[in-house]
Amino acid sequence: MTPLTPIQTEFIESVLTLKPRVATFDCDGTLWSGDAGEGFFSWELNQGLVSDDIMQWARQRYADYKAGKVAEDVICGEMVTIHRGLQEEVVQQACDAYFARAIAPNQLRHSAKSHPGRRSGSREWHDRSKDKRPSHSSSQRTRQV
Repeated sequence: MTPLTPIQTEFIESVLTLKPRVATFDCDGTLWSGDAGEGFFSWELNQGLVSDDIMQWARQRYADYKAGKVAEDVICGEMVTIHRGLQEEVVQQACDAYFARAIAPNQLRHSAKSHPGRRSGSREWHDRSKDKRPSHSSSQRTRQV
C-alpha cells in the first residue's frame, strides 16, 4: 500500500473524529489517482456508447469547459443528458466494464486490521476489486435512462 500523505492522514483523522457510519466517495482523484467521471466520459466516447453527433457535441463542450468557457455546474447538468434514450442495462454494463478496467486496480487497498477506520469502530474497509459481490445491484427490469 502506498503510504498516505500528511494531508490525506489529516483528512481521514478529521472524518473519523465525527464517528461516521457511512462513507461515500466520488472517485475524483482525491483518494487515488485518476478522475472516474472524466475517465469514463472519455472512455465511453471512444467506445462508441453514444452517437457520433452526441460525441462531437460532448467533446467540444468539454473542451470549452476545460478552457473556462463553461461553468462546472452547467457542464455537469448537460453531461448527464448524453445517455438519454439508452437502456439502463447498457449504461450499467459500460460502467461496470470501465470500473473493472480503470478504477478497481487503483482503489485504496486497506487492510481491515490496519486502516485507521478500524480504530473508530467502522466495520471494515476493504478492496472491492477482490470482492466477488457486485458493487451495484441493478434491477432485473431494463429501464430507459
